[in-house]
Amino acid sequence: MLKAKGSLFKGTLKYVKERFGEAKIEEIKSKVPGEVKDFLKKTILDSSFYPASYLVAINEAIISPSDPEAIKIYKEIGRFSGDSAYHGIYKLLFMVASTKFMVSRAPQVWKTYYSQGNLKMEMKEGNNAQIFIFNSGIDHTSLCLRIEGFMERIIELTGGKNPKSNHLKCFSKGFDVEEWLISWE
Repeated sequence: MLKAKGSLFKGTLKYVKERFGEAKIEEIKSKVPGEVKDFLKKTILDSSFYPASYLVAINEAIISPSDPEAIKIYKEIGRFSGDSAYHGIYKLLFMVASTKFMVSRAPQVWKTYYSQGNLKMEMKEGNNAQIFIFNSGIDHTSLCLRIEGFMERIIELTGGKNPKSNHLKCFSKGFDVEEWLISWE
């Protein structure tokens, strides 16, 4: 079972509070299944891992995947996480690292936030990279979009312009791998 770091949960809730207000937090708590309600009553530790299915339930309580705005919101949550990383423990690294260097660190970043799976990154000619995630158990579009938003924001924060990501393959669509082609100027 895929687990996600507590900092992802806390970042998601912080995003909701800043973007929608405290009332939306209470709405989320009323919509999620019982075990997620119980989880949200406890202290969430940044360094602990929790079931990613709880994160999916929270994402769906924020906005239904079928809502036309869902893609935008899920990517915004990922971008918000990128901003949090930039202002957190990685701030010094962002100040001195190039975009290509930060993109090349994607496998290590994956292991920081998720309990299973392997991320493989291949740099391509120019400002292009191909990202593969194997054996992760990602099973929901909201997680894919969150990852996509995070990648795009990290590229911007390290000086890359106009990041674009093309999600070529997805577990939720029957593939055995997640695959993105990302590019920037």
